[in-house]
Amino acid sequence: MCELFREHGVSLGTSLDGPEAINDAQRGSGYFARTMAGIERARAHGIDIGAICTFTVQSIPHASEIFDFFVAEGLDFSVHAALPSLRHPEADRWSITPEAYGELLVGLLDRYLENLTRVRIGTLDSMARSVSAGRGGICTFGECLGHYLTVGPDGAIYPCQRFAGMVEYRVGDVAARPSPAELQASPVWREFRARELAIAADGSECGDCAYLDICRGGCPYNVLVSSGGRFRADRRDPHCASYRRTFDAVTGRALAEMFSPENLEAVEARPDPERGLMQRGPLLSIMRGGPHPRENEPGRPLPDASPSVAD
Repeated sequence: MCELFREHGVSLGTSLDGPEAINDAQRGSGYFARTMAGIERARAHGIDIGAICTFTVQSIPHASEIFDFFVAEGLDFSVHAALPSLRHPEADRWSITPEAYGELLVGLLDRYLENLTRVRIGTLDSMARSVSAGRGGICTFGECLGHYLTVGPDGAIYPCQRFAGMVEYRVGDVAARPSPAELQASPVWREFRARELAIAADGSECGDCAYLDICRGGCPYNVLVSSGGRFRADRRDPHCASYRRTFDAVTGRALAEMFSPENLEAVEARPDPERGLMQRGPLLSIMRGGPHPRENEPGRPLPDASPSVAD
C-alpha cells in the first residue's frame, strides 16, 4: 500500500494523542507502538504523514508534553477536542469544556509560534488564515452543507462523516442517483439550510459577532448534540466561546506583529503588493498564505497538492 500511495502522491493521516503513556491511556495498550510503526513505514517510503491529536479531560493537563512530543517527532498534527456524541453518551466523560478548549488553543498558539520550522498545526494554520481571509477555512467554520457529503457502506448519503450511520440524518442514497436538487429537497437538508440562514439573518444570536463571516455559527453537529438532536432557538455551536477566544488571540497577535518596528521597516524598505502589511512576524507568515515556514526548512521538500487519506 505504501508503494501505491507513493506512486500516486497520496499523503496519509492517522490518529495519535501524544507520547505512549498518554496515548494508550485513551486508545488502548499497544496502539502507540502499532501507529508509530505505521508512521515509520510510511516515512521510509517517502510518504508525507500527519496526525489528528484528540485532547480529552484526561490529556489536556499534559498539553505542553504532547506538543513537545510532536515537535521531537517532527510530526505535523491537527487539534481535535473530545466532544459529546449523538450516538455514544458515554463519550461525555472524555469531553472538554469550551473554556478548556479555548485555553488549549491559545496556549498551543503561543508554543506554536516559537516552533514554526519544527512542526505544523493545521488547525491553528486554518484559524489564522480565516482571520486574514475573512472567511472560514475548515469545515467547522463556514456554511458547510453540501461540501462534505459522506456515503456510508450501505450507500446512504449524509451531510458529513459525523452523521454517518445515523439514518435520521440521511439526505439520500447513491442507489437512487439523486440530483443535487433532490438532495436539497430532503427534510434533513432543508433543516440544516434553515439553520444556516437563521445564523446569517439580521438579529440572530451571532449577528453582533465580529467573527460571523469567519465562523458562521460553528459546527451543526455540535449544536445538535447539545440540544438533543434537534436545532434549538440558539443555533450556535456551544463551543463558540473557545472559537471567539482563539480568533481574538490571533487578531491581537497579528496586529502586534503588523505594527512592530521590524515589520514596518520591511514594508517601507521593500513594498510587496501580495504581502501588503504582512511581511515580518511568525503569525503573519502563516496568515499571508504561501509556503509555511516548516516547508522552507533546509532539506525538507515542498509538499505537492496531492489528495489525502485519513484513517
